[in-house]
Amino acid sequence: MLFRSGRVTGQVKGGLVVDVGTRAFLPASQVDLQHVDDLASFVGTEIEALVHEFDRANDKIVLSRRNLLRSQQRARANDFAATLAPGQVHRGRVSLLTDFGAFVEIGGVRGLVHLSELAWGRVDRAADVVSPGDEVDVKVLGIKPGKKLSLSIRAVTADPLATLQTGQVLTGVVTRLADFGAFVRVGDGAEGLVHVTELAEYRVHAPEEIVAPGDEVLVKVIRIDRKRRRLDLSVNQALLS
Repeated sequence: MLFRSGRVTGQVKGGLVVDVGTRAFLPASQVDLQHVDDLASFVGTEIEALVHEFDRANDKIVLSRRNLLRSQQRARANDFAATLAPGQVHRGRVSLLTDFGAFVEIGGVRGLVHLSELAWGRVDRAADVVSPGDEVDVKVLGIKPGKKLSLSIRAVTADPLATLQTGQVLTGVVTRLADFGAFVRVGDGAEGLVHVTELAEYRVHAPEEIVAPGDEVLVKVIRIDRKRRRLDLSVNQALLS
């Protein structure tokens, strides 16, 4: 497409008139990347645009400033993408949520934060952690062919297991139940398992006999496996402490 610069001389129905050495028309839909409510604000200004249509026989020129801005945006994104490397931390904006994670845009380049990288704890839905439009810090984990970025929010936040010690007695909240026990959130967001055998001093057949999601319980940290990211807790031992 041909590049043109000129002065906006007036507003007409459906767009703007631009003097590029001859009269040209800039449709309202082609003025900017987003919808423009006040076209009059462009009158009298100098703009740059691409020739979208050219009818020599009828001396008709239609411009697109939006296409030019998109082209410039892509060029900046490509330049930025060339500087990316694993380990870098950038500020980005959440652009899209999916069943498997959230897409975050940094410098015009979009990358995926998988569900497992949204937070240290279990995440079933991205919407439980972030929303479109949120600004977040992310760490670049990897770059796959085709400039596909793998990002992490979890990696730039404090590990909740780091502050825990074996033997600690803490107050936690039951988050969910399983056949083999209850999961409890403690400290700064760490989630640990109270096995069914650690729910009471007597035999328990099912965790719902003792607790329900949302219950506040006293638990003792009995084992921390930081490598496998496992935290074992006990209600029974907490009561005996």
